[in-house]
Amino acid sequence: MSYDLAVFDPRDDLRDPSTFSNWYDARTKWHGDVYFDEAPISTSSLQAWLQDMLKIFPPMNGPRRPSFEDAERWDWVADYAITSDLIYIAFSSSRAGLVYDTVYRLAAKHGVGFYDVGESPGEVWFPRPGGGLELVYRVQR
Repeated sequence: MSYDLAVFDPRDDLRDPSTFSNWYDARTKWHGDVYFDEAPISTSSLQAWLQDMLKIFPPMNGPRRPSFEDAERWDWVADYAITSDLIYIAFSSSRAGLVYDTVYRLAAKHGVGFYDVGESPGEVWFPRPGGGLELVYRVQR
């Protein structure tokens, strides 16, 4: 079972719950450019967020994934789906508390939005002008 979260480019129009839901549903159909271990098409903030995440949670796919002999690192892998304005991440549910705290903290650090996909209602957080994140709304899925 996985524990799923997402970070996103916090455009002002996405502060509207209906706009966010429509945008999110369209983005997660995974049409167009989607990467699984790097973010060459993402915003600079999302790229910086990803680089910090990969230090803790290596990708399941691509050249930076742990070797099969490195069983300890495989316990920490994450499955990333990366687009120009969204990074969707699936983690082992056994790490849910640490994962949530890490994704939230790094989202605040890099000024990206944060969406708790796995919860219902899912919380949508946006960066605050002075730093940190603010809960903007909850999305029913």
